[in-house]
Order: sequence, then structure tokens, then C-alpha cells
Amino acid sequence: MIQFALLALAAPIAMLSFFRWHLGIYGLLLFLPISGAISLWLKPTLLAILGPLLKDFLFVLPIYGGFLLFGLNQLRGTRVPWPMVMALTLFVIVALVQTMNPGLINTLVAIVGLKVWLMYIPLLLIGAAWVISFDRLVHALRLLAVLTLIPSGIGLLQWVLSATIGYQAAISMFYGQAAWGATQNFGGFNYGGQFYRIPSTFSFVAQYSSYLLAMFVPVMTVALTDPSSRWRRRGWIIFTVLVVASFLCGARSAYAMTPLIIGLVFILDGRVTGAVAMGVMLPGVLLTTLFVAGLDPLQVLGATGDLVVGYSQTLVIRGVLDSLAEYPFGLGTGMSTGAARYVVGESEATPLIESFFAKAVVELGAPGLFILVLVFMATLIAIWDAKRQLIHPLFKTFGATVLAYALMIVVNSSKGAILDIDPANIYYWLFVGMLLKLPFLESEILQRINRQRAPHPLSRPGRDS
Repeated sequence: MIQFALLALAAPIAMLSFFRWHLGIYGLLLFLPISGAISLWLKPTLLAILGPLLKDFLFVLPIYGGFLLFGLNQLRGTRVPWPMVMALTLFVIVALVQTMNPGLINTLVAIVGLKVWLMYIPLLLIGAAWVISFDRLVHALRLLAVLTLIPSGIGLLQWVLSATIGYQAAISMFYGQAAWGATQNFGGFNYGGQFYRIPSTFSFVAQYSSYLLAMFVPVMTVALTDPSSRWRRRGWIIFTVLVVASFLCGARSAYAMTPLIIGLVFILDGRVTGAVAMGVMLPGVLLTTLFVAGLDPLQVLGATGDLVVGYSQTLVIRGVLDSLAEYPFGLGTGMSTGAARYVVGESEATPLIESFFAKAVVELGAPGLFILVLVFMATLIAIWDAKRQLIHPLFKTFGATVLAYALMIVVNSSKGAILDIDPANIYYWLFVGMLLKLPFLESEILQRINRQRAPHPLSRPGRDS
């Protein structure tokens, strides 16, 4: 039934995204939190292979087309710093050049690789053009914050059901046979109690955890600086749900990443008192969550510490060095991309590399790694520069949350290819683009306020000659 419904709705949704590209972005934001669930529900039909591409056909590609025809004028005032433009241009060039690498298995692998590496970078411009007013930014942040309750709530429900009726029965209740793949064959860990891998409304736990990490951007901005006190209270409620959901999503890295991004937001936003308060409260929330879930805090935190140390040694350092030694010139775009395995046989597939930086070496060689680092550095500098110019509390806090999230993306990339998967690949570029528009938007607002305050020239009292 869902297959026929999607087919019937596909054309109208794509056309709306094309002719009203700014509405298409709202559609994309509404779709992303449930996109993984739809992909799982499509299994085992033939449409299942299109599941991960639905957002592209329904929203991303039509939005790009509509923006090119109708939206370029809304980029007025957007400043993308030239080092960022140069770094991105060089990265596009090296990705294209590596499609001619003799190590490539076939052209389809290169096409998949280009799609994964480059397709969502234009959302940088889309996000900048989309934010045309203070109200639009506020409404977008509120929408994203409220939507967070859907995956978080379902994720928590899946945890409770797993603990009561059984892990396999609980997730199978949502996704049937597709639950096996969504949970990595119902894998987990025992830390005094069962530590479940929860997919929520996504295809697997890594997508879910990356979604939760991204949602600290809108949720913390709403909680800290929304113009409405009612919405700030709602923001703190959603924030609490988001934190608990992060601790119970089944990704052990969340025990390090969640406190880190929260602390960074408070520090970067200049909220020292808030950072101290959160430093006192957050451990209590963590311990209470683990106690209620039946997990031993010492075992969980000990395993997280071992994980961080182990990953830093094996993936961050050794993984990159081994890749540089073995593939200094790369094997070609797409050769270590997970999605490329769908277009080659298992016997031909290149072993997947966890670290995003090591993967860059395998596919793009040492020059590709160098340029990727330049892209990250130039983007962080651009975010910092934009944030530094902002005056309005909401704009400043949004800048702090985006900067904290961008730093988390770099940290996460040392462990895994987070920008290869939905929805991080969407939110990262969209948030950065939205932020880069804010200095111009704020100056425009301030000029309008000053004009309204200034008396009309003809109303000034004259002076005797």
C-alpha cells in the first residue's frame, strides 16, 4: 500500500518542490525524520532500492532546479569567503579527476562516489537563499525542534518495548524482516543490562545518532534564545527528551559526543554560568537514565573511554597512515563508498574504511585528503567569522550551535564517514548556508530600524537665516 501511495504522491511533491523551491525545503525537513522508516517499509519490494534516493527525487533535485530558475536573486548579500570557495572548488576538481583513475571497477562506482561526495554541497547556497527574514529562521528552528520529538519519542518507545517484550519482537513490530538489517542482526552489548541498537525512524543506528546530534542546533537555539518565553520552555523540554534519547540510542559514541556538543554550545555562546550548571546537571541526567535503563554506569563509561582511545589509535592515526602508505594516489572516486557496493559484486567490492579521512585517501589519494582538510578548516573559519559579526542573541546562539555542530562533524569524521549518510549530509550544509546569510540579514534589519527611527527630513525644524 505504501508503495502505491508514494508513487501517486511523487510527481505532485516533486513539482511543488520545483515551482515553489522554498516550500520544498520545508517538505525536505518534514521528510528527513521519517525517511529511514519509509526505506525499511519498502523492503523487500523492488522499490526498496529507491528508498535512500526518495529525498533526492522528491525534494533535493527539484529544489536545485527551482532555485536555479527562480531563486538566485535571493542570494543577495550572502558572503561565502573566498578560501571556502577555493577549497570546495579544488575538492570538486579532485573528485572529478579521480573518476578517471585506472583503479575504478566501473563507471557506476564513480557516479555513486560523486553523488555521495558532492551532491549536497549546493545546499550551502540553498540554505543561504532560503533565510530571507528573521521570522523564517525562527519558524524553521521551531519546526525542526518540534520534529525532533518524533524520532526521539519512537526511539525511546523502541527501547522500552525492547526491555519489556524483547529486542527482536519490539523492532520487528515496527519493521518486520527489515528489522534485522536495521539493528545489525539485533546486535548489542551487555553493560550490566542489555544495550540495544535502536534505529527509531531511520535505517540503522548511525543515522539515528547522527540525526540526534544535528538536532542540538535548532533545539538549543530555541531553548536559549527564542523570542517567545513559551517556546523557550518548550525548547528545554525537547532538549531533555533529546538528551535522554541520545543516551539510549545505542551508539556508544553518544556518551562522549552529547556532553561535548552541549558544552561547546555554552562556551562558544559565552554562557560560562550555563556551562557550569550543565556540567553539574548533565551527569545526573546520564546516571539517572542509565539506572532506569538497567545499565551499569561504570561499565558503560568505561567502555566509552576504551572506545575513544581505541578509535583514536586505530582509525584516526593508524587508519590514515596505513591508507596513505597503501593508496597514496587513491583508487578512484567511490571505491570505498558504502553505497557503491550496490553496483558491484561482493567479490569486487573494496573493503569499507570507517574513518572519513582514511576513506578520502583510499578514493582521492593524498591530495584529496589534504584538500578535504582544507574544506573543513575553511568552513570552520567561515562559520566563526559569520558568528563573530552577529549581534542579535538568537543569531549569535544559532552561530554557536552551528560552530559546535561543525566541530562535532570533524571529530566524528575521524571515526566514521558521517557526511556520507543521511541526514547529516543535508543538515550540515544547510545549517552552514543559513548562518552565512545572517550577517547580511542582520545589517538589513538594523538599517530598516534606523530608518524608521530617523525623523523625516522635512519634519526637522528650520533655522533662521
